[in-house]
Amino acid sequence: MRLNQNSQPETNSKMPIIKTAPTLKDLPAPPLGKTGWPWTEPTEPLPKRMPDGSEYPRISIITPSYNQGEFIEETIRSVLLQGYPNLEYIIIDGGSTDNSVEIIKKYEPWLTYWVSQPDKGQTDAIQQGFNRITGVVWNWLNSDDLLEIGVLEQIALAYQAEPLATVYGGEYTIFSDGLLSSVNKKSRCFQNLSELVCVWETWSTPQPAIFLSSSACRAVNGLNLSLHYVMDYELYLRLTQLSDFEVKLLNLTIARARWHPDCKTVKQSICMANEMMQVFDKFACQHPSLLPKQWQRSRSRFNYHLALKTAGKEISLKTFLQVSAPFFRHSIWNYRFFWITLMLYWQPARKLRNFQKNIIKRYSKLTA
Repeated sequence: MRLNQNSQPETNSKMPIIKTAPTLKDLPAPPLGKTGWPWTEPTEPLPKRMPDGSEYPRISIITPSYNQGEFIEETIRSVLLQGYPNLEYIIIDGGSTDNSVEIIKKYEPWLTYWVSQPDKGQTDAIQQGFNRITGVVWNWLNSDDLLEIGVLEQIALAYQAEPLATVYGGEYTIFSDGLLSSVNKKSRCFQNLSELVCVWETWSTPQPAIFLSSSACRAVNGLNLSLHYVMDYELYLRLTQLSDFEVKLLNLTIARARWHPDCKTVKQSICMANEMMQVFDKFACQHPSLLPKQWQRSRSRFNYHLALKTAGKEISLKTFLQVSAPFFRHSIWNYRFFWITLMLYWQPARKLRNFQKNIIKRYSKLTA
């Protein structure tokens, strides 16, 4: 826990709203060797008012963090350098023991609020921030992700066009530093309940790219604090039950989500998948009439992926077929993923896969 001399949690007590956005020259200099967005790419503050003369809607962003000193500065800069004139930015740190607090303090003049003290995990940290926000639209941005340049202006324009929408969503890019295998993958926001229920078909919950109506989230009592991994998915399911639920889809990439060995999505993927299955099954039991026709196929495929993950990374052909066998009654034999995986057990395909792994390892050592 990071404490000050009076043995109190480190925090700032002021709650300023950013009315004059900082520019590159206002912020601390980037670390040596860091270039591009959001390190050295200049941005200009937006005009004080929107094109029609109205004030920009207040947007609130919360960054939950714990021991993410390696990444958090990039996250902070990607928010502050949006040039947005009505921004509320809150950081809830869980009592980091690395250099996170030192980094946060560098940007304190531009933060609405920050605190560093033990919490009950990511969901609790986000909810703490949510309880403080005053913006009409909000989102949380994890401390290893970042916003693309100029996206808050687009969120504001979308809100101005459809102020009663529940969700303002676009796409995000998944990336991983220093890996040859890292091909940018895009994921688009869901447009309706059917896409959300069958989320594992297209993975349509790119959380960093999904901004939400603050009033709608208050109407459903915010996040479910019992969840540790899919609190976003469960929140979206509850939002769809509102009578005026509406998605405003933006045709742009809003954020980048970083995959690295210690992120939850990678390190705790099996726990995450199990929790998602539990959330989905509970929703299915409570709302059977709302489920689309293909939901059973979709759930079976997700469960199949989970079964293979649980079996291990390098399993034998015999184990693969044993794991796959119970899913044949759900037409898994008609699933392209099954056949692609099966083909990898063919000797030439295995040699190619091992060759690719060796190239990736060598490249990673060179770029480390």
